[in-house]
Amino acid sequence: MATENEDQQHQRALLQILYDARKYDEIVRTDGGWSIQDGSALAGDDPRTHPYELSGAAWSALSVARVHLRCLYSSLTGLDIDGDVPEQCTVTVHTHAQYTLIRGLLENGARTVWMLAPTLRAERVQRRIILEWNEVQQVVKTLALLGGTLTPDLETRKAKLTAILTSGGTSPRDAAALLKSRPGYGEMVREAGSLTTITSDRAEAAWKACSSMAHGDFRGSFSIGEHETLRTEGTTAIARVSGSPKTMLWGTNVAITLLKHAFHLYEQRATRHH
Repeated sequence: MATENEDQQHQRALLQILYDARKYDEIVRTDGGWSIQDGSALAGDDPRTHPYELSGAAWSALSVARVHLRCLYSSLTGLDIDGDVPEQCTVTVHTHAQYTLIRGLLENGARTVWMLAPTLRAERVQRRIILEWNEVQQVVKTLALLGGTLTPDLETRKAKLTAILTSGGTSPRDAAALLKSRPGYGEMVREAGSLTTITSDRAEAAWKACSSMAHGDFRGSFSIGEHETLRTEGTTAIARVSGSPKTMLWGTNVAITLLKHAFHLYEQRATRHH
């Protein structure tokens, strides 16, 4: 187990990363922070994805990431990220729940990168439409569980999305194949990681670790958290599991690095280039 001094060092580093990242919270809360300039990549992408504008989808993901960032900071400190940090601050590291927040931060940052990273407009448009189609299908399944139906129906929506793809130069055959694809967060996280100093493997490892803790996986709880065996009763070990500031620092650093690149990409795609 880590010593008290090591835990304090990791806690301070964790708070510093989150406090420094508050600038992204400020960007999202700034009126017009989402705006795009004429002559920018997004200004050209949006008409080709209308009414499912790429800029809106990317900004929505950044906004959701920002909410997870605020909640993570608050859960650790009991403070609002907008306020000043007092000289004495108690940090509460939970065993599992905060990894759900880190995962939400990581996934939304990665999703933004995945949508905006391609240099070719056609590919950015394709990725936006793929995500829309996947979401629509999930809505249909959820409504069916509740005894409801989607209006317009699934086939009507599929035809509309296919038309958007083909009008942008995608062949009907390729459009059909694209709408059958199921890009998951693992793929998005790996691609986002490859575009940063994190690398694909480390990004995916952090994502999997956060998911394991969010799900309460037994092996994840023992390998990721701190644990101490108190006693044994026959073949059963009675152990105390506690949160690990070191592991949480690692996961948070990965998530913030991806979020930083996501905001960089949005700014790049939203800035006039001709």
